Amino acid sequence: MFRSFLKGKFNLLLMVLIPGISELLTGDMDITNDQWKYLAGIFPEEKGKRGRPKRDLRSIVNGIFWLCRTGSPWAEIPKKFAPYSTCHRIYKELVQTGLWDQVLWKMALYLKEHEGVDITSLFKNQKFDLNADRKILFSILSNEISKGSKSSRFNILMIFINPFPSQVQSD
Repeated sequence: MFRSFLKGKFNLLLMVLIPGISELLTGDMDITNDQWKYLAGIFPEEKGKRGRPKRDLRSIVNGIFWLCRTGSPWAEIPKKFAPYSTCHRIYKELVQTGLWDQVLWKMALYLKEHEGVDITSLFKNQKFDLNADRKILFSILSNEISKGSKSSRFNILMIFINPFPSQVQSD
């Protein structure tokens, strides 16, 4: 996993901007039960569909979040998550329907309400603004790293480094 983190130029730049980040990007980065409860209401319920059962949506979202945090290619999503092709397909559906913007907005609100970190300035009309000045994000991440602990706050903040993974790399 760490090897794939080092692959992209984007992540090398990140390592220069935020010294010490590589040590914190190992281990479990799944969203917590509380975070999932906060997000789960966004997704529509599947009713009456035939065919094989859908993969666990939480596993898919965790796979997409892993990709946002690491900047790795889709094909390198770890096996503990849903298959990369499933994660990629669901991600594209979420982006096309506008649900991905809602996911990012809800995670930003979670940070503000539960962790005391406000990054809502990175949004315009509840949509992530790719042109927003991310200095605040890098500053908060640097502070988290200097504490030396890998908190759930750190895991959420890392999503916003690369919130649209297919715009960086889409194998």
